[in-house]
This record gives sequence, C-alpha cells and structure tokens, in this order.
Amino acid sequence: RDTSVTGVQTCALPICGTPATLASDLDFPISIAVDSTKVYWGDPLTTEILWVPKAGGTPTPLFDEAAPWGLVIDQDWVYWADGDAIKKVAKTGGTPVTLVPALDTTLYLTTDGDHVYYTDEGTGEVARVAVGGGTPDRIASAQAFPQEIAVDSQNVYWHNRDSGTTMKAPLAGGEATPVVTNLASPAGIWVDQDMLYYASAGDIGMSNGRIMKVPTSGGTPSTIAQGQDMPWKLMTHQDRVYWINSGSGEGKGSLMSAPK
Repeated sequence: RDTSVTGVQTCALPICGTPATLASDLDFPISIAVDSTKVYWGDPLTTEILWVPKAGGTPTPLFDEAAPWGLVIDQDWVYWADGDAIKKVAKTGGTPVTLVPALDTTLYLTTDGDHVYYTDEGTGEVARVAVGGGTPDRIASAQAFPQEIAVDSQNVYWHNRDSGTTMKAPLAGGEATPVVTNLASPAGIWVDQDMLYYASAGDIGMSNGRIMKVPTSGGTPSTIAQGQDMPWKLMTHQDRVYWINSGSGEGKGSLMSAPK
C-alpha cells in the first residue's frame, strides 16, 4: 500500500476524480462502513473503532480494545468481527455487547438488518446470529476455509478459499451449492439484485486478477475487467462496479471503476 497517504478517502460517484481525504495519518484502517452522516472504520493495530463526518474532520474513537477486521453497521449499531468473537456497540458509544463468543478465526461478516452473517475460517462454518443476540444458527459446515461473505433476500454467498469455490445456501440453512468453481484466489464478493460480483485476486506481481460477475442462480461467469493488480474489496453503485486493487508493492494500489 502507499504509505505516503494512509487514511480514509472518498470521491464523487459515479465517476471518481481526485479523492478527498477525510482522515489521514492512520495506522492500519482495514474495514469501512458508511451511513447517512458518518464514515466508520476499524484499526486492528490501534484496537480502535473510529468515525468521522462524511465531510471530514477529526476522527472520534467510538470504542477501544477491539480488533475490528470486519465491520458492518445498521441504523443503530456497529458490528465487528474480533477474530474470535462477533461484537457490537451502539453508534452513540457505550459498553460493547458480545453476540457470539469463543469463535476460532472470524474476520468476515455482513448483515441484512435482522441477522449478522459470518464465516469461521478455523471451523469451516458459516452461521448467523440475530442482531439482538441469541443462539447462532449454523448455515453450512465443513467448508474449505470460508472467507468473504455477502447476503441478499434469499441466500448467503461466500468464498471457500482453499477449494476456489463460491458457494450459496438459504438464509435459514440448507444445502450449500456452488455458484462458481475453479476460482483462483477468491477475494471480494457483492450481490446486486440477481447478479453476483466477485474478484479473483490472481498472483502477486503478475497483474492477472479479474473482476467477474455471474447470475446468482449460476451459469457462465462474465469478465468485467482483467489484468488487475491484486483486486480485493468491491461493490456496485448504480450502473458501475468499484473495486480496490491492493497492488503488488508500495505505491501500486488503485481505486478502479467499470460499467457493470
């Protein structure tokens, strides 16, 4: 990554020009979420969850003593994956609540507003827990190192890193079926209506990563972009796909966009 500017940045959609820096001189911002007024992020090195107004300003710590690798929000709460637990804290601050304790290795999560969905790399499980807490529901087990996860109104989707497979299963659990197979270095994943978008990171230094899409029902994947340098997180907005190329060396990262 480019350490000359380490911060949270934004740019206008749908076409990005010069990014506006919202916060700078950050240690290791790795997860991000946005609501109508604020940008939230997690920093595992400083063990903080922070926020800044969307227009920029001085970062405000929301909670310390966290290891927020994955972070999502809803109207009232910030949820994060702490590596070995799923936790939440009110957007107004206060005492955190542990939703799921004693996990093995959980770094990725998402929410549909009713449940928090997460993967556990160590146990190979995909599960969900109600946003208010309770006993988790197992969605799938014996998965091959499940990582990035996404959800729509019917299914949960996740990447199995070791098998190079993108899987899906009903929200309440059931048979897990492959959507994409033979995927090299699966990275980000995003669902938009009836289409699944994902990144294939490729090999370090080879610029052979791809941004792909496939119907959520399965079928032949289509290439949106190729020749990318380690693409990772991605999302859609209106008629475009946005993604981050983490790059194969210092100063080689980039923010990219292409039509869906």
